[in-house]
Formats: sequence, structure tokens, C-alpha cells
Amino acid sequence: MPAERLRCSLIEDFLAALQKCLEEAPSAVLESAMFDTFKYTTTGSCFCHPRTLGFLAKAAWSLPTTAAVEIDVHLNSGDGIRFNPDVVLRDGDGVALLAIDFESPNSGDPRVIEKDVGAYLRWIDTQVAPVPYLIITSLPSKQRSRSEWTVRYYRNADHSKSEVRENPLKYWCSYWRDHLDPRWKDHPVEFANFDGTRLHASTELLMK
Repeated sequence: MPAERLRCSLIEDFLAALQKCLEEAPSAVLESAMFDTFKYTTTGSCFCHPRTLGFLAKAAWSLPTTAAVEIDVHLNSGDGIRFNPDVVLRDGDGVALLAIDFESPNSGDPRVIEKDVGAYLRWIDTQVAPVPYLIITSLPSKQRSRSEWTVRYYRNADHSKSEVRENPLKYWCSYWRDHLDPRWKDHPVEFANFDGTRLHASTELLMK
């Protein structure tokens, strides 16, 4: 089987395992508001990112090829290259199988362009073998109210709050599509999105 098919299969298997973890989670620790509102990103209730990392790790360990799961990984080098994915899966030989970044509701904005994709592209250029990269966002595909969805102008001064809230997924995918380094399409980079507690592949939304 071609290597590209194997990489896609691994990501598909991981996303299926992650969705299973979500479906098995008690409602007391997981509700739609975790991903389609800012309820769990506020002071005193900032559980979205750390709790989801737990689900990512659980899904990663369920895959038969996984021998190690690393959290908050710093894949830096002496020449200033910095790539810090949230999760890395490795096989029994210590080879990186998959790098994953999760963006909670208050992180789904222009930072994905540079912080995630830009950093990955600079890092992967220093690697001998390709390492698949999955970016999971939290963007509802329906209109959100002002109380449900915050558009913070210290990062998003050029973006209309009302347009973003009308459909955050559609808005940001359109923006990323026009501003991402096009080289991402030449690498095993995939996108997925939490629309509430339903996880969907979203790479096609970013393809021109």
C-alpha cells in the first residue's frame, strides 16, 4: 500500500477512535458547549484544552501502532526551528507516527496560519521522513450569539464580529484558505473540526 494511503488511514483511525472516546464520555464532563461556546475557556472553568488533550491521549493509546504518547512536545532545534504540537504518537522504534494540535474555541483564529501550519512547515523541512500532522479546531457551523462566541479584537482587529459569529467554521476556513502557505498541500497535513461534540474531517474546506 502506498505511504500516502497509510498516513491517511492512520489519521482516519485516530479520528474514529477520538469520536468513540467522546461518545463514551459522561455528559457531566462533556457537552456541546465544550466546543461550540466559550463556556469552558473562561477563568475558573478553563477545562476545554486540558480535558480534550486527555481524550486525544486516550484515542492515541487505543491505536495498535502506538507505543508512546507525548503531550506538550517541544520539537525544537538549535537553528531556531520551533514546532510544539500538543500530542505526538510514536511507534515501538521511537519513530513519530503523527503530530496533533488542538485549538479550543478561543484559539480558532489567524494564529493557526503561523503558530500551527507555519511552524510545522519549517520543522518538516529539517526532517528526513514525512510526519503526518493533524490540526483539530473547535468551530461551530451555525450562528452563535455574543454571549456564546467571543471575537477578541486584540488578535482579530481586521475581522467583523458579526460575520465571524454568523458561521465561525465557514468564516475561518475561508480566511485560512486564502492565507495559508500553499506548501501545506504538498505535505501530510490534515484538518478536522469539532462542531459541538461531532468530529468531522475539514481538509476539503481549505482546498481551492
